[in-house]
Amino acid sequence: MASKPARNNNSDENILELKAPMEEVASKIKPRINEGYILIRFEVLSENELKHAEASFKKWNDYNTLLLKSLFTTNEISDEYDASSSISFISQSWHDEYRIFLDYLHSKISTLESILGRLELFPIASTPTPPHQVSISTIPKPQSVFIGHGRSKLWARVKTFLHDDYGINSFSFESETHVGESIIPVLQNFLERATFAILILTAEDETAEGKIRARQNVVHEAGLFQGKLGFNKVVILRQDGLDDFSNVDGLQYIGFSGENIEQAFYEIQRVLKREGIIK
Repeated sequence: MASKPARNNNSDENILELKAPMEEVASKIKPRINEGYILIRFEVLSENELKHAEASFKKWNDYNTLLLKSLFTTNEISDEYDASSSISFISQSWHDEYRIFLDYLHSKISTLESILGRLELFPIASTPTPPHQVSISTIPKPQSVFIGHGRSKLWARVKTFLHDDYGINSFSFESETHVGESIIPVLQNFLERATFAILILTAEDETAEGKIRARQNVVHEAGLFQGKLGFNKVVILRQDGLDDFSNVDGLQYIGFSGENIEQAFYEIQRVLKREGIIK
């Protein structure tokens, strides 16, 4: 009887496995999905802004590929991500390119969500890669508060309150010059720097119906920072007399009357303490 060939325990066959525990891998993928949705939220109003959006997408997309390669023992998952959808801008107006760009971005996000949903199906490598080789960064960011506002100067009182009473650094568009820069990379930088955000909605713009509403850029920023930081780390200060609008329907806000923004300081202090920004 012919003997069976000896089993080669050192097979070169690669097995698709996680390089780290599932929870750790998930914690790396989830922020990439959130950042993808932030890219979608940016409103592109010109061909130049579309170019900036595409450049931001390329950085986000390339990083995702490298991250997936670092989280799995083979390139099967990163190859799946790279193969998801394709983009082609041939003889298109920038409006058409923008629609195609959004479809492509949605496809990439959907692939990341699919990978995240399948993590429990993958075994963990018997000798997982040490966490420092797959971790992006475990160093907490210093506390930094973004203050979004319209034309009203009330924001300066909030900045002084944070600094003088609690030593908290804050920043806004006025903190540094952005001449010649597109709004997209500027906002992305703000989103990365901020650990907390305060958006001040003041009565400034009159609608065709004669109602008064807040500057729409501030409303847009509120949504962006809520998407990035979570609802608990974004405070909306709302001046009395503003017309109600769907963007903040159902959301909690701190009200104040007229120019008396100091009325909101006690509640701001309570939220900062609740979120561990101050003690």
